[in-house]
Amino acid sequence: MNTTRKALLLIIFVMISSAISALLAWGSWRIIEVSSQKQFIRDASNYANAIELALQAKLHELNAVHGLFVASEQVDRQEFNTFVKRILHGDPRVSAIQWLPRQMDGWPPDPETQAGSHIFHLVDPAGKQPDWRFPVTYSHPDWDQLYPVSPDAQVASDVEKAMQRAMRDGEPKILLHSHRDANNSTDHPYDLDIIWPVFASNGTMSAVGGTGRPLVGFLRSRSELWFVIEWYIKELFAHPGGIDIFVFDDSEYTNNKLIFHHFSRARTALPPVEEIHEARLREEFHFLKDFVMLDQPWRIVMRPVRLDSFAVHSPWYPWAIGGSGMAITLLVAYYLYAFMHNANQVRILAEEKSAALRESEERLEQLQASEHRYRSVTESAQDGIVTVDDQQIILSWNRGAENIFGYSSETIVGQPLSTIIALEEWTRLSPEAAPVMPKGEVRGQRWDGSDVPLEITRAWWREKDRFFMTAIIRDITGWKSMLEGLRQAKEIETQANQAKSSFLANMSHEIRTPMNGILGMAELLLLTPTTSEQREYLEIIQESGRNLISIINNILDYSKIEAQRMELEEVEFDLGHVLHNLSVMFGELARRKGLTLTTRIAPHTPKILCADPHRINQILVNLLGNAVKFTATGGITLFVDWRQEHRQFGLWLSVGDTGPGMDPERIEQLFEPFTQADSSMTRRYGGTGLGLSITRKLVEMMHGVIRVKSQLGHGSIFELFLPVRSVEGASGSSRESRRNGQALEKKGGVVLLVEQDPLDQAVLRGMIRQCGHDVRVVADGLDALHHLQSHAVDIILLDCHLCLANGMKICQMVRQQEQADDSKDPIPIIALSALAFPNEQEPCQAGGCSDVIVKPTTLPHLDARLQSWLQRKAATGRV
Repeated sequence: MNTTRKALLLIIFVMISSAISALLAWGSWRIIEVSSQKQFIRDASNYANAIELALQAKLHELNAVHGLFVASEQVDRQEFNTFVKRILHGDPRVSAIQWLPRQMDGWPPDPETQAGSHIFHLVDPAGKQPDWRFPVTYSHPDWDQLYPVSPDAQVASDVEKAMQRAMRDGEPKILLHSHRDANNSTDHPYDLDIIWPVFASNGTMSAVGGTGRPLVGFLRSRSELWFVIEWYIKELFAHPGGIDIFVFDDSEYTNNKLIFHHFSRARTALPPVEEIHEARLREEFHFLKDFVMLDQPWRIVMRPVRLDSFAVHSPWYPWAIGGSGMAITLLVAYYLYAFMHNANQVRILAEEKSAALRESEERLEQLQASEHRYRSVTESAQDGIVTVDDQQIILSWNRGAENIFGYSSETIVGQPLSTIIALEEWTRLSPEAAPVMPKGEVRGQRWDGSDVPLEITRAWWREKDRFFMTAIIRDITGWKSMLEGLRQAKEIETQANQAKSSFLANMSHEIRTPMNGILGMAELLLLTPTTSEQREYLEIIQESGRNLISIINNILDYSKIEAQRMELEEVEFDLGHVLHNLSVMFGELARRKGLTLTTRIAPHTPKILCADPHRINQILVNLLGNAVKFTATGGITLFVDWRQEHRQFGLWLSVGDTGPGMDPERIEQLFEPFTQADSSMTRRYGGTGLGLSITRKLVEMMHGVIRVKSQLGHGSIFELFLPVRSVEGASGSSRESRRNGQALEKKGGVVLLVEQDPLDQAVLRGMIRQCGHDVRVVADGLDALHHLQSHAVDIILLDCHLCLANGMKICQMVRQQEQADDSKDPIPIIALSALAFPNEQEPCQAGGCSDVIVKPTTLPHLDARLQSWLQRKAATGRV
């Protein structure tokens, strides 16, 4: 019985609670329905008032134009257009306003009348005058642009009737008429015409009707009714949501003449307009407003698409209340049921709690064991492990920290952190900086006051709104010593590189000076009558000297690249000129060995490029020189193309030969310095093995790539891609190619040679004479200054390294004398230097020299330089 009574009480409770929930849901639904109706009435009333205001606004606009004609007896077209434009500024609701003045039949046409405009005819009410005509004289905007099709007869007849009534009553009239086309294509076919008669306060015209005033004409405003109402509603209320709007012409209400409709965007499907009927609207909840304007009755009907869309609360609110009540009822019933049957659950819960307690005890034992292991690891660590709180008080201290600082755990725990690390050092290890700097380097202090460099790795953690930090501290004294040793080693390496560069520069100078004599004398002897045997010996001497200079240049280039002192130029140059010089140079060498040299250029390859022509020439010289050197039979092919690699256009070059070829293992070592494919090649062909190494480094400096394809016994192909820039079409040809293409007039001059070495004196004297110039030779700079005071010269060849006086000081003294005497033209001074590094030649030009010639030089090169400066001096008088 006890159990049955409890079940019955539970059922009664559920039924009563469900009834209360249903009642609350019905009440909330009714409240939402009433509030939705009120909100709809407010919104619909606002929209209806807006429609009435839109129609009245049209009357106000036309009334303003009417005032213009009342105030002024004569209104011309410009005044009319200006006034109407100001009235209609920014208001697109009025399509056009017209002025139709009164003219009697038989009168000459008004010159202001618009060509092709429609002329309306009215009957004189008194019958005393012939029928009057009213042509369209002024129209703004242009009527033909807005209504290009002439009005049909029915519209014209309706307008004339409205004009007749307005003339009779002396008041404006409204006319609604359809503008449907033949296909009935528009959904809003009604236009709104307002006819406003204009009467003169005085004048010679006869009075009309019962007004007692003479009629001057009519003002007509024509608009699309749909655009007038729709635009005004959007201007005031954005876009009406959830409401269908219908406007009826109430004067023909029995025929149910619908003149405007607007379906809400909330509709998923729009019903046909023909189905809208007043009787049907009365069956639904709707809003109705009637008003009269200028004897024209209007009726506005609005109905909601969904009434619940106007509710303040969600339409799901009643369902939520009912559902919540039922959920609460079921939940309480469930808990009552659980409460009545909780004895067994309590027992089960007690057993579960006991099991959880036993599990917690086991976890506690595991945690204690883990803490013991952590302490063992911490104590055995070589680095210091220290924990501090947010007050910078040391909480834990291991044996590693004791070894670093000398404090025991009993002494230091509880002490401030500033005991071992200064506060200004510790500020960089704040919690805010921890995510940015997980590691930091600071200076610590041992127990005896000595400093120790430390590296700290730290981790911040938070517990009960307090910050704690555990830091791993490492003594980096040894690491600092190692860095200092590396720094000293780097300084020693830098000094060694500088010494090496200085040694190479001095050796270059010492070797180039005697080589200038050897090559110069050999070149001069070749210009004299010699036997074939003597010429062969001289050519061998000349070729050996050039090979030696090539080896020296390779060593210097490799040294400059290794020291990162190699610089690339960015100038315009003629690619064809570079390839022509290479063909001439290596074509002769190939013919001597019985080989063929073929150069092919793709048709679309640009002629003018912007890069370093000297380094491109050097790369091709190394590749073609190796191809000629190692090829015994067959020939060499140079192919040039303009291609795109890795989304970048550039110059693609290929040098192929029919030489001995190489194994794949040899190719891997080919670009290493001082290395050749076979050690026997050094003995057979000579060379240092630096050419290809320099070539690869130059290609990499120009951001290019170089590849090798070779097969033993079938020759080799070297391919490289250089991402250079094309300037084809910018100038047609580079300045350099234009200068090289100019014809120079040969002209002799007086050259003063300042050289202290007897051998170089003899060589240069002979070369200058072979160039067709008169030469004067002095041994030092002081003699040169004395000679210039009493003799006129055209060019000075000056050795940069004079013993008695530095050549640059002599150059500066000559320039100072020229500045003191304005009557003398500056003399070109060409420095002679055996230093090959460009930065070692810069002081020569900075000291006042016009040009620099590097020893050893050749007769054509010397002749070209002398002629260039002689012609420049003769043309401009400048150096």
